[in-house]
Amino acid sequence: WFYYLHVMAVALFDKNAFQNCVVHGTILAKDGKKLSKSSKNYTDPMDLMKQYGTDAFRLYLYQTNAMLIGDLLFDEGGIQEAYQQIILPFWNACNFFIAYANIDEFWPEKPEEPHSGNQLDKWILANLYETAKNIMDNMDAYQVNKYVEYLTALVDGLTNWYIRRSRRRFWSSGMSEDKQNAYRTMYYVLVNMTKLFAPVAPVLSEKIYKTLTGNYSVHLTDWPGIPEAYQDH
Repeated sequence: WFYYLHVMAVALFDKNAFQNCVVHGTILAKDGKKLSKSSKNYTDPMDLMKQYGTDAFRLYLYQTNAMLIGDLLFDEGGIQEAYQQIILPFWNACNFFIAYANIDEFWPEKPEEPHSGNQLDKWILANLYETAKNIMDNMDAYQVNKYVEYLTALVDGLTNWYIRRSRRRFWSSGMSEDKQNAYRTMYYVLVNMTKLFAPVAPVLSEKIYKTLTGNYSVHLTDWPGIPEAYQDH
């Protein structure tokens, strides 16, 4: 099929039909057998999406051999894992921010680039920069399977390190400069994370983006341009 496309394109337009091609592999049952209605060796995909959501389904498939034209031994546990390790932590991180932002009435008109001297802020901004850069580099090279890997690491860093170590900053009374820096940094990180998530988790990112910004759609925004100044090895 790909060969015929090239033959026709060269004959008609004197150029290749395409420069790059993304092809997925074959999805098999968990035991390696071909999926079959007669043997009923798979769960209805609609049932899985109703249980875990379409985004968890996507996030799971993005990390598998299927994205490398390899065989995928389909495992429902992978969808549950994507839900528990990526979607829920990201959702909870947003809820944490929203809860305290409402208490302190911190809602800027737009996410401005933060300039904080706090080590935690510098650390998470450096992580955000590296994540965006790694995703772009790999997507430019058509290494689609590595997309979610970097997002997972960023979510883990945000929830298990940044928020956990910054709680006292959000809990402090008043609005000190350090507390404002924590708010600005986390808001900037969360909004840009929704943009990074948009291609692989479009429903989740849309919901969170609208809640955080009040804007129409994350899918109509530009790809995030994280300043190189945040790079900090």
